Amino acid sequence: MFGLFSKKTTDIAILQKEVDELNARLNAVAEVNKSLVGVINKQNVFDLITKKLASTVKMNFPSIWIYDVNKSTITLTSHSIPDSIKIIAETAIGKKIEDLSFYKGNPEEGDSTYFKVIETGKPIFSKDLYQHTRPFLSQNIAKILEVASGMKLAVSVPIIVEDKPIGILSAIWQDEVLSKEDEITLYTFANQISTAIYNAQLFEQVGNQVNSLEIKNKDLQSLYNLTSKISQSLDPTTVAQTAVNSLPQDKFLIGAALNEYLPKENAMGIVAFTENSMAYEVVKAMGGEPGKYKTSLDAPGAEFNIVMKAFKQAMPNFSNNLDDLLLPTIPKPVAAIIKGLLPVKSIATFPLKVRNKAIGTITYLLRDKTVEQLLEGEKQLLETYTLHIAIALENAELYKQQQIIQANLETALTEVQALRQHEQDMIDIMGHELRTPISIVRNALGMLELELKNTGEIKKENLGKFLGISMESARREVRLVETLLSSAKADSRGFQLLFEKVDFLDVINDSLEFFAREAEKKGLQIKYTRPSEEYLVYADRTRIQEVMDNFLSNAVKYTEKGYIKITPRKEGDFAWIDVSDTGIGMSEKDLKSIGQKFYRVDQYMDSELTGSEKPNIIRPGGTGLGLYVTFSLIKVMDGKVEVKSQIGVGTTFSFCMPLFKGQESKQEQRKP
Repeated sequence: MFGLFSKKTTDIAILQKEVDELNARLNAVAEVNKSLVGVINKQNVFDLITKKLASTVKMNFPSIWIYDVNKSTITLTSHSIPDSIKIIAETAIGKKIEDLSFYKGNPEEGDSTYFKVIETGKPIFSKDLYQHTRPFLSQNIAKILEVASGMKLAVSVPIIVEDKPIGILSAIWQDEVLSKEDEITLYTFANQISTAIYNAQLFEQVGNQVNSLEIKNKDLQSLYNLTSKISQSLDPTTVAQTAVNSLPQDKFLIGAALNEYLPKENAMGIVAFTENSMAYEVVKAMGGEPGKYKTSLDAPGAEFNIVMKAFKQAMPNFSNNLDDLLLPTIPKPVAAIIKGLLPVKSIATFPLKVRNKAIGTITYLLRDKTVEQLLEGEKQLLETYTLHIAIALENAELYKQQQIIQANLETALTEVQALRQHEQDMIDIMGHELRTPISIVRNALGMLELELKNTGEIKKENLGKFLGISMESARREVRLVETLLSSAKADSRGFQLLFEKVDFLDVINDSLEFFAREAEKKGLQIKYTRPSEEYLVYADRTRIQEVMDNFLSNAVKYTEKGYIKITPRKEGDFAWIDVSDTGIGMSEKDLKSIGQKFYRVDQYMDSELTGSEKPNIIRPGGTGLGLYVTFSLIKVMDGKVEVKSQIGVGTTFSFCMPLFKGQESKQEQRKP
């Protein structure tokens, strides 16, 4: 009976001990939780956790290590290591415990247990302290610490914040395995560390945001003032001046200058600067004409100028030296005077970008801060100012372009309406041109028919006369139809061409054979001497004949007296033919439009024909399509055409074709 009572008493004592341990754990967790509320200093929480771990759990040397991803290091942040053990460890490793860190870039340290915990996000347990703490502890020192601490197990648990391992909770355990309660306690403290870090980060963020909001409130007001003022105008020059004048002038910023890129000069020039008393003194020192100071991007020393660098790199540039802004744009003596006038500690130049392309720069003059003292928020504010100014300048430029486009569209509309009327007139003219030859044929045949009815026969001379008239009119009709068809081909699918070796001189002879008689009828002299050397070109034989016929036909048609001269020549890789006449000539206006579709040159009759001192304009004939087709053919055959003319003196049409150099014959469809 007594033994049974004794056993129950022992069981109760054990149970009571477990309850006491559990209460101690719960109290430790509760105390830490209480300290987490409104946590500001996470270091205090870390120290409290390591202290509670050492006093409530069967472990020694609890420590917290934090991982710095930017530096690739794991650093000891908090621990509860007795002084006696610290002395041994510090003597062994040659540095203070508080200075311990592991560096990923060091092969031995990067392969340590702690980095494996960070990389895997899983705990690591080890019965060998040396394997757990190498390379800092030697095997002998590790063995001494194992004995001194009663170590059975070394434990490292990851500290996880937002699903990322950011540190390690490490300790030396006095049991060979973790009990369920020990494991729960250990992970609870690891989670509390995570919460402390997270809360501290949030508190820091909130504090920063409050400060940032106060600063931003002021900055937003200045941005509002800037935006509201620069949006009142759509003139680029006015916008630029308003922008620099609307920037706040305070302890931070005393003014700004805006430069634009001048493409024709490949230089930067001042467009606007803050208008205040200091600026007036600076302008005075510059001789009253700041606009004359321009700097080529290629000028000696320009590569060191902050404006040039910001523009070329399309990135902000900063400097504590005002010379970097003034030189080499401004002469050194003048720059020295300006430096004495401006209380500037630093300068910041930002590129003004429109659709990702730099169009100029704006330079801010900063009163009380060097480049090194500038806060990131202050740089962002300057960048925001720059962005708003760039947008305003872009809007002004777009408006200016829109005004130009609108004016061009109105002009184009007028031209299109005129062209439509012109085409309508030409359709009427073509109808007349096509009807006229048919009418002549009909009338000639009618005369023959009437004579046959009245006399029963047709006189031989009348038959030859009226048949000749009919044939000539029929040929004219065919030429008109062929011209219309060629024009339609040029506008739609183009020309089917056979490129081959062509004798240019044979082309001239074939044209002369047909048109020489017409020239002779008008009393015109043909001046042409066939050269002894060959003139072989690479072209379409039929089409090149069409070109030559058209030029020679026009020369005969528009020349009343004098001569027509044909001159072949060679220049470089081309063979040329000049067709000159002493005809009525053309005006400068005609020369600009010659060869356009439906364009007909005004014809003139000189004083000998009209009895007047000034040439008189007479109504032109034709469809205005002949030269359009001719010029199109020359272009599609890789040739060139030139026209020189003077009213009352004559005209020269010159055209060329590539020389034949053994090219293979080929057939191609080409469109002008």
